[in-house]
Parts: sequence; structure tokens; C-alpha cells
Amino acid sequence: MGKAIVYTALVIVCLGIGLIVGGLGVYYGRPYYEPQPQSIQIIKAKCYPMANGGGPSIEGEISLSQTSNKHLVINALIDGLPKKELGFHIHSFGVVNNNCSSAGGHFNPEGKNHGGPNSMERHMGDLGNIDASKFPHKEVEITDKKASLFGKDSIIGRSIVIHEDTDDLKNQSSAGGRLACCTIIRVD
Repeated sequence: MGKAIVYTALVIVCLGIGLIVGGLGVYYGRPYYEPQPQSIQIIKAKCYPMANGGGPSIEGEISLSQTSNKHLVINALIDGLPKKELGFHIHSFGVVNNNCSSAGGHFNPEGKNHGGPNSMERHMGDLGNIDASKFPHKEVEITDKKASLFGKDSIIGRSIVIHEDTDDLKNQSSAGGRLACCTIIRVD
């Protein structure tokens, strides 16, 4: 009887060791999981501003580009604007006839209050001001972390409006009337 207990205990211990070793072998023998890099996309768009009927001749180009994991970069080179700081916003609609009034209000899918580009609360379309005194000799670059060429709130097909005055970044009507506008068109 004593030998039977010793043999049974020995079998149980051997089985336990076998299960442990086998389990470790499966655990350490599995293929190493290496995360696959996300594919990086680049989207490019353009916008060609036109004067709000009856105003001065305005021409130029606004280029927009964004890599899927980066901020939106906007480069503008426009001639014919007054040489001062001018409100620069993305508006809700891409229709830019009717003296730019068809562009609607600032693009604001989140229902936020008006603010500046660095404000905690702001419209997605609140890009602040551009320094038009640099045109036509120097391009102006804006980098924005809220507006995007990607996703459900993409600004492609919307419009950029350049206003007559400086945006005070507090009051939405501070930038004055609409001087020029254009539709954002994907080009890549």
C-alpha cells in the first residue's frame, strides 16, 4: 500500500511538472507579436481665392496638406489684399457665390464658442488671422491642430473666407465683411 501511494504521488508530480514545462513551452514558443506600422496617408487640397464681387482684384493660391498623424498645414500666397492682419476662417459650405455669403458661418461641427487657433474652446474653422502685409512677396504658413482634411469633419468641400478686418479672437463679428473666398478642393 505504501508503494502505491509513492507511485501515485510520483505520477502526479511528473504530470504537474510536464504540464508546467509544456505550458511554458507553448508560452515561450509562440511567435513574437510585432505591431504592424499604420499606413501613413497624405491628403492635399487647394483653394483659389476670388474677390467678393465689386472689390479689388484678388488672386492667388492656398495650399492645404496633412499627413494622417500630423497637424494641418496651410500655405497662402495671395495678391490684392489690404496690407494688414485679416480674419482667416473655414466656413461651413463650399458654395462661394453671392458675395461669399453662401459660404455660411464658421465651420463649427462641435457647437463651440468662437476663439483663436490656440484657444481651448473654438470653432473648428477659427484659424485666426493672416498677415496680408507679407503678400505677394512671401508665403504665409499656418499650422492648425483642430481643422483636418481627414474624417467625418473634414474641411474638404468647405470654404475659406478672408475677412476685411482683424479677428479679435473673441467676438465672431469682429473680422468684418467677407473680402474673398474659395472652395477647398482635394488635389491628390
